[in-house]
Amino acid sequence: MFRAVLLMTCALLTATASALSADDPRRSAIADLLDADQFEPAAVLLDDYLADHPKDALMHYNAACADAQLLNIDAAEQHLRMAVKHGFLRFSVIQRDPDLKSLRSGEIFNSLVAARDAADGILAGRRNEQWLQRLKNGQYQLLRDRDRKIDLISALEPAAAQAAMIRIAELADTYVGFFDRTLRNSITIVLLTDVDAQVLFSNDRVRGNYRHAMRELIVSNPGRSLQHELAHAFHHNHMDAVGQEHPIWVQEGLASLFEAFDVDERGQVTFLPNDRQTMMKYLIAGDAFPARWAELLQCSTATFKRDAHQYYPFARSVFEYVAAHANMQDWYKQYVSLFDVDATGKAALVAELAAPLHESEAGWRLWVMSRDAAPAKEEYDKPATRLVTRSNAPIEVNAETFTDVDSSDSRTIIIERDMTVAAALYAELRPSILAGEYENAVDRLRAVIALDPDHADARYDLALACIQTGDNEGACEQYEHLRRLNMNLARMVRACLKPAS
Repeated sequence: MFRAVLLMTCALLTATASALSADDPRRSAIADLLDADQFEPAAVLLDDYLADHPKDALMHYNAACADAQLLNIDAAEQHLRMAVKHGFLRFSVIQRDPDLKSLRSGEIFNSLVAARDAADGILAGRRNEQWLQRLKNGQYQLLRDRDRKIDLISALEPAAAQAAMIRIAELADTYVGFFDRTLRNSITIVLLTDVDAQVLFSNDRVRGNYRHAMRELIVSNPGRSLQHELAHAFHHNHMDAVGQEHPIWVQEGLASLFEAFDVDERGQVTFLPNDRQTMMKYLIAGDAFPARWAELLQCSTATFKRDAHQYYPFARSVFEYVAAHANMQDWYKQYVSLFDVDATGKAALVAELAAPLHESEAGWRLWVMSRDAAPAKEEYDKPATRLVTRSNAPIEVNAETFTDVDSSDSRTIIIERDMTVAAALYAELRPSILAGEYENAVDRLRAVIALDPDHADARYDLALACIQTGDNEGACEQYEHLRRLNMNLARMVRACLKPAS
């Protein structure tokens, strides 16, 4: 469940109302009720709270969760729209939250997700512009692989940056093959110089991270760290698509597994040992860490991260064993299909390895201890594609599918930073609307309205677009909304409808 966590994250929202209402004692009471799955009294208290704080995006979201659990679908959908309108833009949470399962097949839910897709270019442009402004030393440049929806910001020489993009494309294609899904939304990869990495990464052992809410992948190492974090990006993309939140051991186990692998001519992936194998042998040989599969499958995120030096090699080793004795991609498909029955992964392990869990664990222990020593870290921590720095001679690469652009081509020229996503998307549409190209603007106008149901100008333009395309019923629907929002615009639409009435 996400709602208990979300109640603690109002600082992430930009809505002023959330900050002003943070001390309201009803918030903690709502949190307690939701934690106890007391949805009916929670919904009543949420309605009372929102009457006083109607722009609190986080509480609208929690109201949507409560009403969805009570099957008050209309109320839940309205709260979800208000949450998005007032700043709750964590669409991955919306897509995966089990509390909202009853809404997923509805028009409102899917129109909100589609609206996020329509705004993807704007959000990617903002993200790239902000990074280029943050890294102001003038060395960083932007490359875009538009087909794969991947942007790269780096301080590499142009030829080296192209080589890095080719390597990233190869990795992306491998992950698409494994997860059987391309990226739905664009991501930005920021490849930092060593100096900038020391500033941005407070922990010297951290070489990268992926923040899915921001669609940002930050790395200082274009080898192992990039492979690990990019695997996270594609895994999160798939979790969004299937509406599932996989436990920490599955997320980090998969990402760690992709730290070292080969792909043959047929596209078959072979996972290779790395230094985590050596660590796993040490852990099994010692007495300090029991390494029981049942404990791994139930491990909390806090415990996993606290004892990361033990759990990362443990999770990777279990998946290496599955890959060596069965098929890792088949296991993942089994896991997704059985998720509603068993989210821990036990059922999928039993099914794929065709043995009870304790038998597979015993076989795994013998297998780990019988393996040869893993290669030294420096042997696999290098990128497969040699990258040149600004002081090296350039190399020749063939990168016809990549577009080199400067920061002025980030689609944010007309967009103010404090605009809402709906306002930014509408601003981007204005040239087409002013040119009378309504037919091409219909889907995006609907996306604006999904994000902001009270956007009168968008409803007016959509009404005109419907009239232009012969959809009088659609125009009448927008007219009824405009009667509530803006009578002047409503009258103009009515005047256009008169000849058809």
